[in-house]
Amino acid sequence: MSTGRVPQGRTQAQVRRKPNKKTRKADMILRRIGYVICALVVIIGAVSLVFAARLKVLPSKFLVIAAVGIIAIAVLFAALQRWRIPGIITKALSLILIVIMIIGCAYMNYTRGKVKDMTGIATKVDNIQVYVLKDDPAQNVLDAKDYSFGILRELDRKNTDEVVSEISTETGQAVNTVEQEDVFALASALFAGDVKAIVINSAYEGFFEDSEEFADFSSRVRSIAFRDIQTKVEKKAENDQYLKDDNTFTIYVSGVDTRGGLSGNSNSDVNILVTVNKDTHQIFLLTTPRDFYLPLSISGGALDKLTHAGGHGVDVSKDTLADFYEVNVEDYLKINFIGFEKIVDTLGGITVWSDYSFSEVLEESAAIDIQEGWNELNGSQALTFARTRHTIEGGDRARGKNQMQVIEAVLDKLLSPSILSNYAQLLDDISDCMLTSMTYDEITDLIREQLDSNASWDIQKYSVDGYDSWGSCWSAGGQELYVMEPNMDTVNKAKEYLRKMYNDEKITVVQDTE
Repeated sequence: MSTGRVPQGRTQAQVRRKPNKKTRKADMILRRIGYVICALVVIIGAVSLVFAARLKVLPSKFLVIAAVGIIAIAVLFAALQRWRIPGIITKALSLILIVIMIIGCAYMNYTRGKVKDMTGIATKVDNIQVYVLKDDPAQNVLDAKDYSFGILRELDRKNTDEVVSEISTETGQAVNTVEQEDVFALASALFAGDVKAIVINSAYEGFFEDSEEFADFSSRVRSIAFRDIQTKVEKKAENDQYLKDDNTFTIYVSGVDTRGGLSGNSNSDVNILVTVNKDTHQIFLLTTPRDFYLPLSISGGALDKLTHAGGHGVDVSKDTLADFYEVNVEDYLKINFIGFEKIVDTLGGITVWSDYSFSEVLEESAAIDIQEGWNELNGSQALTFARTRHTIEGGDRARGKNQMQVIEAVLDKLLSPSILSNYAQLLDDISDCMLTSMTYDEITDLIREQLDSNASWDIQKYSVDGYDSWGSCWSAGGQELYVMEPNMDTVNKAKEYLRKMYNDEKITVVQDTE
């Protein structure tokens, strides 16, 4: 029987009092709430793992570790619900963890959607325009139904005929067409009044940039109709005579410099073959100048500028370089350098190296003063740096190298933890200026392998060179235009580097001096 006395050496406050019924009930409710929250941690954790598995970038061992970690945390937190203070703390931590996992699921789903949108592109878009002179009264094809329409005799004839057929259907009468040999003859006929309208693939307008006579083409004409024609691009079969290997692959990077969309055909200003050897962990970047004079894959051996290949489709550029260097090129990645302006600003600027000191002001871009060495650039300055070619030593050769510097600087920033603060915006910016024929699974396989091995990569770069010249260009109907005759010593050196890459030999590039 209790005497009601306090044990010797203890105060009344130190005596543990038996909780009353109301307190016990409250503790039981809190424990049950804690168990429910811990169960939610497991459920939301399982959902997060499903989202992570669908993203396909994490190695299996990471998913297993994450699953074990989530279960361990839930069990530990559940055990701590026996005590009020630890229980309250773990409830708060569990709720924070649940919120983080929900946000993570949203980001993973958003990432998967964006990456899927810009991967596996197996189509190309030809934008066919109907032009009249700028001061012509016609506002549409109905107004121009009695006009004579200039068309190309052979080049892009399938798309042209499709548009002419649609014009005939819309106007209810046959279209009077006048065939011309090449794009320059087409423009001449319009300007001379020999035809009142012309039908032309907008990709071919880039050919006029190389001609002083037609450099102002876009300012002298006006579109009264257009049609986007989408066609499927079939992958070219592997050539057994070309370089290939299971652990080494090459992709083509096409850099365009336009404010239009990426899906349409356009001249390629930057042409880079990226060869990756997964055994030696080397990456070889091979740059070919835009004006290189070589046969296009569709020209039947006729010579043309490399940049003109892009006007027929990025697949033609890819296959042209594959034939020239005798290497199997599996896929392409197309980049619009205009879009890099937004990416650079979102990243907070980039640091680039320049071989030259120069000042430049380009239309719609910022004025820059570049010093030889390292330079800190914002988005508009980086765009100007990447587009400049007329005022720097080396011209277009130097522009290609500068654009490579911009790409490398952006990649350096993208690989840093700071991107997490603007992750969604960066993903939007990247998806706006890049697309690739590589499938989602091919890209995620590479990422997963890298995360699994955590390998470091050695990047080697080489630019082939040539001699300033003039030559007849196939895409321009045989017109004599400025071209760059290949320096075959540099081309053969590039081929040797490629051969070593495919033979699992380490390379150390020595760039030729001018």
